[in-house]
Amino acid sequence: MSMSLGKIEREIEKVRKSFLETGSVRKAVEASRFLTPHEILRVLAEEKLKTLGFRIIDYSDVPPEIRRAGSPDIYAEKDGRWVLVEVKPIAQVERYSDIASKVVLVLNVRDAEKIEVWGWKELEEIFDHEFEIDEELVKRVRRAARELGIKI
Repeated sequence: MSMSLGKIEREIEKVRKSFLETGSVRKAVEASRFLTPHEILRVLAEEKLKTLGFRIIDYSDVPPEIRRAGSPDIYAEKDGRWVLVEVKPIAQVERYSDIASKVVLVLNVRDAEKIEVWGWKELEEIFDHEFEIDEELVKRVRRAARELGIKI
């Protein structure tokens, strides 16, 4: 069965919309008819990064010194800080996390301090934040709208 690019893009948007509307990874997974777990987690990770203020950067726009590291699933940038995301839906780790008090991933890196692990709970945490409203900005916007004759 061949899939058109348009059909895949619509399915990705359906998953993204489900996640943003429900705040649930499970609902996003259930919304997909044919995306792989890898693709679903990639989309949800992009959404979390966006809420953290990162821009998702297309490979062709990534500086060569960053590209040299390899080809992660997501390149994200904020204030000159780069985050490279590698999505790994590992069934074995999932099974372990269901029964153990803690699962330790041992990786072939010198220092794991820069490495962060996100599971479903961490992806869903973007919906737990309360946002502060800048009252002074609200007043300025209202004043400008009144001056322009716009009712808000």
